[in-house]
Amino acid sequence: MKNDIIKVVNTILDTYKEDEYIKEKFQKFMLDHLPNQVLQWKNDQQRRLTRNEEMAKEHDAFIEVFLRRHTHFYNPQNEQFFSYNGREFKHITEDNITQKISNTIDSESSELSSWRKKTKMNILKRIKDKLLIRAIPESETIQHVLKLLHPSLFIKRNEAKYFLCVLGDNILKKYNVTNQQSTTYYHFIDSKAKNLLRDLEYYSNHYFSTTCSTSFKHKHHEHSYESCRLVTILPCVQQEQYWKNSIKTSALDILCVACHYSNRYGSADQFLETLQTDYDLKDHILYLKDNTQSKIAQSFYDQYLVNSENTTQDNDTNDITWKDITFLWKQFLESNRLPNIMFMQVLKQELIQYVQEKAQNTGTNSSFDESTDTFIGVTSKLQPNIQCFLSFWQGTMIQDETEHYMEIDEIAYLYNNWSKTNGNQAIQNERLVELIQFYYPNVEWQDDKYIHGYKNKLWNKQTDMIIALDAIRNEVGTHNMNVYDAYEHYCKYHKDIKLPNLPVSKVYFEHTWENL
Repeated sequence: MKNDIIKVVNTILDTYKEDEYIKEKFQKFMLDHLPNQVLQWKNDQQRRLTRNEEMAKEHDAFIEVFLRRHTHFYNPQNEQFFSYNGREFKHITEDNITQKISNTIDSESSELSSWRKKTKMNILKRIKDKLLIRAIPESETIQHVLKLLHPSLFIKRNEAKYFLCVLGDNILKKYNVTNQQSTTYYHFIDSKAKNLLRDLEYYSNHYFSTTCSTSFKHKHHEHSYESCRLVTILPCVQQEQYWKNSIKTSALDILCVACHYSNRYGSADQFLETLQTDYDLKDHILYLKDNTQSKIAQSFYDQYLVNSENTTQDNDTNDITWKDITFLWKQFLESNRLPNIMFMQVLKQELIQYVQEKAQNTGTNSSFDESTDTFIGVTSKLQPNIQCFLSFWQGTMIQDETEHYMEIDEIAYLYNNWSKTNGNQAIQNERLVELIQFYYPNVEWQDDKYIHGYKNKLWNKQTDMIIALDAIRNEVGTHNMNVYDAYEHYCKYHKDIKLPNLPVSKVYFEHTWENL
């Protein structure tokens, strides 16, 4: 550079060596003006450096304060931004964030106006480093999510936590590694939870661009028991009013807490290792892992079946059909909160083998008769109730397409009175529904409360109602009476006269009233 400058100066001097005016001007410029100009340049440079240093400090301080004041996260899979206020997560657009930055600069750091674009870019870059799937929610958020799930959908708080861990494992695409081999787990949950999982799946795809329910299964299809886990959820999950609004307003919070639990514990299975005292829950979740088909079949037999020679039951219940056993198997699954974990043919073969082994070991005559599909010499303490119900249905229930709205409470009332006179035990409504649906699957149901197309010969409902209406008509008249008032008078009449059967339901009364 120095030589280039000298060369330029010499060239100027040589060019104008005969021009005294130019040489004088050039000399004055070089000696008087140029040093001052260079000094000015230097001072300007120093001011700019000082200004840039001050701006950089202000810029860095602004970013730190802004990020402390406003917590944001990013999901690179769908390039979406999210805000978090310590209570709830919300989706937010990039424009919302940049506008917030710009407004804050204008109101609190106007000196950064010239660095506005740079500040926005650097803040967005910092936010993009904070992944939503790694967010650590505050305790208030976690407790809010747990209260949404427990006790409304899960009996135990730890059951809700386990469910969240499984959701998180799915979102994070985790595979637990055992002996350097990737193992996929199957989490069996009641099919009543389908709609809940459907909604969570929708929000997972919307916010995370990934699934949250891949590992959940409703039916067992020869999955290895070693990889199977049980997730127990309350039957009320089928009623969407228990959770629909909560999921809609808090889905993002639920999924973020799910990811947090998965990150915190490592996996759903590793969460189980923290259950130091809740052995029942841990044992139930790992029930399939810790059992075999043979052990489960034997457990079912020991709980629900018995050798006929060891009972004092009547001779007509000394054998049990395979159909009755399949009903008892449903009761076993329900009472142990188990999904349908075994093909029925597999269960049958396991039971046949177990019955044969017990017969050999005890010297009894228990066996299986293929021609009648019956276990000989095997019975159940519940079998008399089954036979009693079948006798009641076959002996008193009559198909009649003109009949509608026979209520399960009415059937239970008639059955329990009938069974009492026959020396049998009463039965709960829920069990009665299960018996009807299992043994008579073609019965038409409405709302799991009414059946259509049947009447009972122990009670002519329509005749009772007409007799009551005739009495009311004679007493107060019914010409201008609406159905509501008519039913009110009917209930009063039924109570005052003390009729032997139940009053008919309002829906049956209205249906019959309209067709009289």
